[in-house]
Amino acid sequence: MPIKTFLASLTLSLIVGCAGQTTQDLPSGWSVVPDIGVFDFSHRVNGITQRPPGVSPAPNDWHILYLTKTQSGRWEASRTGEAGRAGTEAIWLDPQQKQIGLAAAGTALQTNGQAASVCENTVDYDRPASGYLACNSALVSEVKDLGVVFTPLRPLMAMTGTKITAFQADVPKLAAALSGVDLDTVSNEMTAIKTHQKEAAKEQYRQQQLAREAAVRHFQATATTGTKTLCGLIVDTRKDLVEVQLDGTGGQRQWTGRANIQPQGSVGPSARLRHCTRTYY
Repeated sequence: MPIKTFLASLTLSLIVGCAGQTTQDLPSGWSVVPDIGVFDFSHRVNGITQRPPGVSPAPNDWHILYLTKTQSGRWEASRTGEAGRAGTEAIWLDPQQKQIGLAAAGTALQTNGQAASVCENTVDYDRPASGYLACNSALVSEVKDLGVVFTPLRPLMAMTGTKITAFQADVPKLAAALSGVDLDTVSNEMTAIKTHQKEAAKEQYRQQQLAREAAVRHFQATATTGTKTLCGLIVDTRKDLVEVQLDGTGGQRQWTGRANIQPQGSVGPSARLRHCTRTYY
């Protein structure tokens, strides 16, 4: 069996006897966890190009923080970034549990209850080509013992020169990279921004809805003979009534109130059918 095929089949399987890292509590009250690949961050992190099958998206209330390494060797935090470039990492923040972890894409293989990402040394995990992965992150450390599940592969790996490596987030490195970041302030600011964006989106939708309703009322008030409606052509008018020659009926005409007519193309085919059936039949 090819190594790549075997690795793909191992997603979410159990690796026995791996020595993983433990969660580290920070003085700020936040905790750094080593798990990688438990959630899919491809819709949230700029630079992730691979979406792992069967993995749920990260919760919407989690935040993404980018860390970029400066020339001095320190990490600089920002709400925006591009993890597809070397030297930039993406961190997730769970504001409810006050937990932090690495948002790199991974395989989420279980290592004694923790999640790691499996990589092989014959694959080039260049970021521009592969996207942001645990396999090309600078904030990971190797899980030394891959366990007995790989025992049947050892002859094949020896023959092909392939080495399989499992990585987890390097908790001490991650904690050090975030040492100068006020996580409470950053998290609160991000929460406030999301709340503002949601309210702004709601208000935008409300204004768009009001504009659509006003346009329909204007259409109903000004429609005259020759005006095309959602269901057909107006062929006569009498004050608050219009006579419509219905589309697809061979010239059948029906009278209806102005308040019942809708502009052509204002709704999709299914809604159009429901409207015309309810109004004229």
